[in-house]
Amino acid sequence: MVHKIFIVLVILCFIVFYSCVQKKHQEAIYFPPLPEITPGMANPEVCNQQNHELKEIRRLLSKRKFKAALKIAGTIVESPCSVGNYLTSVELIGDVFKARKEHINAFYFYEEVLKYDISDSKTQTLIKKMVEATSHMRTQKIVSLTPRTNKPNISGLFLFQSGLAKIEAGKEADAIFLLNEFVEKFSQHKDREHAQSLIKQIKEKNDFKKTKIGVLLPLSGYYKIIGHGVLEALKLALKEFNDTHKSKEFYFCVEDTAADSSKAVKAVKKLEKEKVSCIIGPMVNVGSAAAESNKRGIPMIIMSQKSGVTQAGKYVLRNFMTPAMQIRAGISYFVEEYGFTRFSILYPNEKYGISFKDSFSDIVSHYNAKLVSMVSFEPSQTDFFHQINQFIKGYQKIDENGEYVDMNDDETKEKNRIYRAKIDFDVLFIPDTAAKISMIAPQLKYHGIDVALMGTNLWNSKKLLKTKDYVQAAVFPDGFYLGSESKRVTSFVSSYFEVTGNFPGYTESIAYDTAMMFMDALSSPRVRSRQDVITYLQSNMFKKGVTCPTSFDMTGEPVKFLELFQVVGDDIKLIRSCNN
Repeated sequence: MVHKIFIVLVILCFIVFYSCVQKKHQEAIYFPPLPEITPGMANPEVCNQQNHELKEIRRLLSKRKFKAALKIAGTIVESPCSVGNYLTSVELIGDVFKARKEHINAFYFYEEVLKYDISDSKTQTLIKKMVEATSHMRTQKIVSLTPRTNKPNISGLFLFQSGLAKIEAGKEADAIFLLNEFVEKFSQHKDREHAQSLIKQIKEKNDFKKTKIGVLLPLSGYYKIIGHGVLEALKLALKEFNDTHKSKEFYFCVEDTAADSSKAVKAVKKLEKEKVSCIIGPMVNVGSAAAESNKRGIPMIIMSQKSGVTQAGKYVLRNFMTPAMQIRAGISYFVEEYGFTRFSILYPNEKYGISFKDSFSDIVSHYNAKLVSMVSFEPSQTDFFHQINQFIKGYQKIDENGEYVDMNDDETKEKNRIYRAKIDFDVLFIPDTAAKISMIAPQLKYHGIDVALMGTNLWNSKKLLKTKDYVQAAVFPDGFYLGSESKRVTSFVSSYFEVTGNFPGYTESIAYDTAMMFMDALSSPRVRSRQDVITYLQSNMFKKGVTCPTSFDMTGEPVKFLELFQVVGDDIKLIRSCNN
C-alpha cells in the first residue's frame, strides 16, 4: 500500500514538474510509458471504479478544479485496468493543461495518445485539440511541433488541419505557409491535392488591385435619383482623398444594379474579374450580392438597414443607421434625462413599422425600462380614434389644489374645466414619416393624451413643423446634421451643393464616409490582402467623417452613436451631438 502511494506521488510530481519544465523550456521530456497490465489490475471491480473516476475527472475539469483532476488521473496512469483507461487519463491530463492555457504541455499529452492504435474518430478529435492548443503560436513553431510518430498520415493531418484553422481565422498568409509545408513534406497524403487547391484559391483571391474600388448603385429604375446622388458623394470623397494623398491614385469601377438582386450578383462577379480591392454598396436588394461577395472573399460595405445582411459572412460589413441604433439613442435619452421608464408604441402595420416595433421590444429592457403597450394602424389610415382609445385608461381633472385627480366612471365632463386622458406610460414611440405624425399628433392632443413623443430619422423634416404646436419637445435621432459647424461637414455640404444643386442627406453622407474608410484602410502598409482590409476596419475607430464616429464589431455591424434632435418652438434643434 505504501509502495502504491509512493508511486502515485511520484507520478503527480512528474506531472507538475513536466508542466513547469514545459513552461520554461518549451521542450518535450520523458513520458511514463503504459505499464504492463496484470490480471489484478484488470479486475472488473477496479475497472468499474476507474470508470467512475474518469467521470469525476471530467466533472472536476468542468468546475476548473485542476489539481484534484490531476491527482485522480495520475492514479489511473500509474495503474490502469486497461489500455483504454490509460489513454483516456492521458488525454484528460492534456485537457487540464489546455484549460490552464499550458498549450505545449497539452499538445505533448495528446501526442502521446496518438502513438497508440486508436480509432479514426479519436485521431480526428485529438488532432482538433492539438490544432486548438497551437492556434495562437507562430507558424514556424507549429511546424516544429508536428507530431513525431511512425504514422505519417497523422503528422500530415495535423499540419493540414492547422492550415484549415488559419483559413477559418482569416489568417491566410499563415495558412499558405502551413499548407505549403504540408504539401512539401507529405507527398503521399490523401489531402495533398486539396491543400494545393486551397493554396491556389487563396493566392487568386488575394490577387487584387489595391487602388481599384468597386461600386454597386441603382443608377436606373425606381431608385436612380438616390443612386446618382450617392455616386456624386462618392466622387467627392474620391477627389478629396486623391488630392490629399498624392502617393496613391484610387479610382472606382461603377456598376448599375437597377435595384435588381440578380444584376447585383452579376456585377459582383464582374468586379472580381476587374480585381477590385473592395466593394461599396449595394443599397437595395442587398442579400444575394452580399453572399456572392463573401463567397469570393471581396470586402463589401453595404449601405442598407435591412436586418441580417452581415450574416452573409466575415467579408460583409454594414455602414448604415439601423432601427436598433435609433431606438437605443431615443430610449437612453428619455431614461437618462427624465427618468422615464414606461414606453408604448403606435406603429404602422407594414415592414418599416414592424421592424422598429420588434427591435424596440428586444432593446427596451436593457435600459431597465418596460414596454407597456403596442398598438398598430394601417398605413392608409387618417382617423386614429380606435388606436388612441386603446391607450386611454380613464380621464383626470384638476382639483381645487391644481392637481390632476381621477374622475369617477359615472362623472361627466363640465364646461370650462381642464381634463386629460389617464395613461400608464411616459413616452409614445411612433416609427413613421413626418407627414403621418402631423396627422396623429393633433388627434392625440384632441383626445387628451399629453405625453412625450419619440420618433425615427423620418421625422427630421420641415413637414413635422406644420403641426409644431402638437409635437413640441418631440425627440428623434439622425445620423447626419446638415447645420453642423464642423469644417468637414460644411466643406462636404458646400461641395455637394455646388455639384448637384441639392443638399446632402444621411444616405449621401454615409456613402462619402464609406469611401473614405475604404481608402484609409487600403492606404495602410499593414493591409496586404483583402482579409487585412476587414481586419483594419474592425480594429479602428473612424473619427474624421461627416457622420458620427464609426467602428465595426466582429459581426460586421457598425458601432456608432447618433445625434438627437428636438422640436423647440418653430424649429428643429440639435440637442445631443456626436462632435464630428
